[in-house]
Amino acid sequence: MGWEQFTPEGSELAQLKVSSALSVRERLIALDDLCELSRRMMENRKRSGLPYFDPSTGELVSVI
Repeated sequence: MGWEQFTPEGSELAQLKVSSALSVRERLIALDDLCELSRRMMENRKRSGLPYFDPSTGELVSVI
């Protein structure tokens, strides 16, 4: 790990190297995990009464 990974460009390059080494199955699993994380975060915001973006419409929902 070098200092170049701590720049925006270096970090992006490092992420691309890691992701290009993944199989299609591993990429789909990662995508599924990210979708589940997104759903949980949205539910937490709803429960807390915080605004969130509706995934169906893309609109900001303000909970009062």
